[in-house]
Amino acid sequence: MAKIHKGMEEIYGCTIDFIRDPGYPPVLNDPILTQNMVELLKENEISYQELPEPFFLGEDFSYYQEKVPGVFFFLGTGSEEKNFIHGLHHNQFNFDEAALLTGLKAFIAIAANKSI
Repeated sequence: MAKIHKGMEEIYGCTIDFIRDPGYPPVLNDPILTQNMVELLKENEISYQELPEPFFLGEDFSYYQEKVPGVFFFLGTGSEEKNFIHGLHHNQFNFDEAALLTGLKAFIAIAANKSI
């Protein structure tokens, strides 16, 4: 960005002041808590799917994780067969309400377990 700005300043004879907000820190799940959560989901026969590769995510949850180890997970609210394919901030977002039951089961299992 600095090189682009310098080039534009030279071409157009102007000065560019560029301030970049660093944004959110990365969301980094605690490895031990994540493994405990996976085992807990399996034990309670709660369906889950691990992402095949890391997912770049900036989220305010990361500020909590700076103070306390945590696990951020997606509930999985989409459904291609119901055409619920749009993301949370899209104006056509809708979700499969069956996902709420899975989330509730997961949170009950987490709350009842002392290892997480």
